[in-house]
Amino acid sequence: MNPDPLPAPHPTFRVLGPVSVWDGESYQPLPASKPVSMLATLLTSPNEVTSNEFLLRAVWGDEADVDARSALRTCTTRLRKLLVRHNLGDDLIQTVSGGYRLRAGVEELDLLLFREHVVGSTRLDGVDPQVRALRGALDLWQGSLLCNVGSDVLHRGVVPLLEEERLQVLERIVDLLVRDGRDQEALAELQLLTRSHEGHERFALQLVGVLYRAGRREDALAECTRMKQYLSDELGLDPTPELTAAEMAILTGQPMVPGATAPPAPTATSLSVAAPAVDDTTGPAAAGPVASGVGDAGGTGGTVHLLRPAAVVEEQPSAPAPTPPTSRSLLGSSGFVGREDELDRLVNQLTGRDGVRSLCLLVGSPGVGKTSLALHAAARVAEHVAGHGAGGSVQAMVRMRDHDDRPRDREDVVADLAAQLGPGAHDTSTSPGLLLLDDAVREQDVAAIADAYPHRSVLITTGAPMLRLVRTHGALVHRVEELQMADALALLGRLLGPAGVAEDMLAAYDIVTHCWRNPLALRVFAATLQTRPAWGLSAAAQWLREDPVARLSGGAGDLSLAAYFDLAMLRLEPPLPDVVTRLSALDDDGFSLREAGDALDGDRFGPPHQHLDDLVNRGWLDELAPGTFRVDPLVRAFALRSPAPARGPSAVPVLRPCPALDPPQEGAR
Repeated sequence: MNPDPLPAPHPTFRVLGPVSVWDGESYQPLPASKPVSMLATLLTSPNEVTSNEFLLRAVWGDEADVDARSALRTCTTRLRKLLVRHNLGDDLIQTVSGGYRLRAGVEELDLLLFREHVVGSTRLDGVDPQVRALRGALDLWQGSLLCNVGSDVLHRGVVPLLEEERLQVLERIVDLLVRDGRDQEALAELQLLTRSHEGHERFALQLVGVLYRAGRREDALAECTRMKQYLSDELGLDPTPELTAAEMAILTGQPMVPGATAPPAPTATSLSVAAPAVDDTTGPAAAGPVASGVGDAGGTGGTVHLLRPAAVVEEQPSAPAPTPPTSRSLLGSSGFVGREDELDRLVNQLTGRDGVRSLCLLVGSPGVGKTSLALHAAARVAEHVAGHGAGGSVQAMVRMRDHDDRPRDREDVVADLAAQLGPGAHDTSTSPGLLLLDDAVREQDVAAIADAYPHRSVLITTGAPMLRLVRTHGALVHRVEELQMADALALLGRLLGPAGVAEDMLAAYDIVTHCWRNPLALRVFAATLQTRPAWGLSAAAQWLREDPVARLSGGAGDLSLAAYFDLAMLRLEPPLPDVVTRLSALDDDGFSLREAGDALDGDRFGPPHQHLDDLVNRGWLDELAPGTFRVDPLVRAFALRSPAPARGPSAVPVLRPCPALDPPQEGAR
């Protein structure tokens, strides 16, 4: 099958290197100036509206102190004159509502030609033609990206995304060679790539696989060690599950399938991207991976480009639950990917290695996703037990609060468990199963239930301190943190749809940052934005940035983050709400125990270290180092908006974040 003819080899503009213009014979780099910075900004988002606000930041910097309208008008006039001098006319730059747009096709811009080559490669038969097309795409990259553009905003936010597109093409070339059995050819490429991109794990994993299949087991293990050392020393990270799995395969002599971890090939209508791991549950756009890119100029199909954040992993489809769900099954939760390290640790502990059952406590700040993580860990446990041929792995979930937010009676909870588990649930000869106690309040109730089911692991989500369970039952504590940036971006893409986020990745970064990478905040924002379809992502980001707390609190019930936070504050025992408010006024980069004591008026609230320990144990406070603390960013933002809410039944918002019979929602606890 022959591909469509590819466009002319000399586009008018070049951004895959210095910003340059073709004069008919060669490319002429443009001297650094504000008009060239504006041109680079428009060229890296061709055919898309670039907002006035982002142009202002890109050209004058984050702290620009200029009159936006006047400055942009003057800069646009200078840019049009620059284009006229290069015989390009003055109509390429279009002024539109809210910003500017530069119309371009593959014959005018090397970035679009590069992307067309990449997609065109998928229409070719055979490995050699595909590799030649991809190498032709890479030949368009000439020198350091935007090296003649003096915009810190572009170099921070746009250049890394463009560079990621190039790396994906290199990965694909290697994958094609490996799948064709040409390991030696791939090896030569990978040895160069892993040394020039030391921290790029996909290259390292590809090299490990090639070395291992070539019988060079020690060299493959040495590459695993090098990558682990780099992750630890340079990034402070543990090895990823993929790297650990590769190392274990080598150590145990298991086969490594060529190209098994390769992302899918791009197509002409959907250039698939390995989706960032997300902490997500069901939602209106929960199906399918996130294609972090931008569509064709008309917005009706065509090429989907490769822009994406750097640290991403490939989404793996969840296996169906092997045991039939009951009316209160934990296994109905779908669409969840991400938090893989946390899930792996939980599953290892809850499946009871060596026959030892576990108690695990999930703690964290409001809205961070404790219940959702627990539900998906329970589903993984069920898959693990079924995969090992064990029967009787009945699971049960009970909420430990009633619909009025009061703690349920222990007898009621025990009866609920008994009804779900059925006869023989206390028989210790039964294979281990799992109990999930959601939103536990009283430590003694949890201990009594755990003692009543000695052969079952227990997973507990809680906003209350329960450290006595560590001493009495050997409980393990897992703190659920805010999402990583790539995970939060992918969750936003799930909620708004890939095309919505692809409009403006920098606006998406802005939104995620002002939602504190909190899953519940992102869900509230997405719900608000979907009722305003006329807004673009950039306008929505600016609206959110003006006052994130107010913007995320305008809805009613569970669409108001303020109502949710107030409920969480009301659950704290006095004087903790006042303590939280006072500590939130301290330096958000961290404060000492002494500074905390001063803020709490000495002994007025009692010993400050007790309150700090309590809040750390609940996940509301970070202890950055021994004696140095920081209030969770979302907690701080909402605690400072107003005094702590008044206590009393009438002040409790009516929220139903995750009732036992409802579909689980990320961030519900």
